[in-house]
Formats: sequence, structure tokens, C-alpha cells
Amino acid sequence: ENYEQCIHMDGLLYAFTENGGVYTFDLTGSTFTRNIIADELQNYKTDGYTYFVQAPWGDLLQVCRALDFTPEVFIKTKKVLFYKVDVAAKELVEMNGLHDHVLFLGRSQSQCLSTEEYPQLKPNRVYFTDDMTYISKYKNNDRDIGILNLENDNREDVPKLWCNWPNPIWMTPNLTRINMALDK
Repeated sequence: ENYEQCIHMDGLLYAFTENGGVYTFDLTGSTFTRNIIADELQNYKTDGYTYFVQAPWGDLLQVCRALDFTPEVFIKTKKVLFYKVDVAAKELVEMNGLHDHVLFLGRSQSQCLSTEEYPQLKPNRVYFTDDMTYISKYKNNDRDIGILNLENDNREDVPKLWCNWPNPIWMTPNLTRINMALDK
């Protein structure tokens, strides 16, 4: 089935395919049961990447990152769309943004965070890095690293990093440890 990613949530194993298929597996019984939520990305076909993220409020999100490709094999993120996985209705429901949350997308684990917990982050934004599988072949090309404002699809590039290979990854600081260090 070409599963790209799996998430265990609410007693079910959610499996996702490259073309946006969403399936659940109930592993609690004597036999495994597969349930089809969406066979493929229903609402938006695009050249780009698809991610699946568990939101802090409990929903499972399908995130579609649309890319522009240039003749020089440079890629640039142009738009990000969100769909809530509605298991009961067996459909993907389009969302109109993240409001007081942010999303981190890239080669490492994608995640959605609250700007209330991380006030340094700008709300309703997507922070993204390259997600090219074969980046070593193109390591001298410009990198697709930036911030996308979901209200107007404006893109803010971040300054070039000192290293252009391997792919950059996102790391989430442990707020408990940071607060403990600040208290000392």
C-alpha cells in the first residue's frame, strides 16, 4: 500500500500513503480491521509533499505543501493547505488556517505547536525546510527554507544557513528544562 507515515492515536493505527490515502487499523481485536477514510487526496492535487500531523487540540491533520519547480531543479514552497481527518464522516475537511498555532514542516518530524506555549513564534504560520529526498545530488542549489503566512500566502525567506547539506531538521526545546535552567 506504499504507506509513508503511521500515527497511533485513540487506540487506532492511522496509516497514510504518498498520494494522500488515509486508513485506520484497529489492532485491539483478535483480527486486524482496516478502515478506509480517504483513498487519496480528495480536494487538492498538487506537485509537492503531503504530511500528517496530530494537532494539539486532538485532531489529525493532512497537510499539503504545494511547490513550484524551476528548470534549475530549485523548489520553492508556494502554498500550504490543511485538511482535518474526519474519521466518522470518512472524509477530509478543508481548514482555513491554524489561527493561534504554527506548523513546522520538513524532513524531520512535522509538528503543530501553540503560540501560547511558544510566544516567540508568529501565529498562523508554517515554518518549513527542504524535504527533498535526494538533496545530496543538489546540495549546491538554493534551499527552500522559510516562513509562510497562511493569511495571505506571503513567504518570508530565512537567512542562508552555514551548512547546505544534509537537510535541516526542526528541534523542539523542552520548556520544563529551559524554565528550570532560568530559575537557577
